[in-house]
Amino acid sequence: MTQSQLARALGVAQGTIARIESGGREAPRFTTVVKIATVLGISLDALAVDAGILPRSTAVSESAGRAATARALRGLQAARERLADSDDQLAAIETELRTSRRS
Repeated sequence: MTQSQLARALGVAQGTIARIESGGREAPRFTTVVKIATVLGISLDALAVDAGILPRSTAVSESAGRAATARALRGLQAARERLADSDDQLAAIETELRTSRRS
């Protein structure tokens, strides 16, 4: 991808991309870095390795990152299911209390 294409995708001037690449500009905002990684289709750690900010040995592999994301999503789903069960139990208790008050 050319600087011009990247700039267009990010909605910035091509000169901005040139200054980021050459280090002639202060560090870009984190949101800009995230947008760059997204447009390029790579992870943030891969972008940091490619930019020479992180040594290759410290970067998380794509498969390890996907596995961690999948584990986190499974954990969230399990928590949602437990919460739904708790909501059902709470509703049953509330119904029982209302019924017992009427008697």
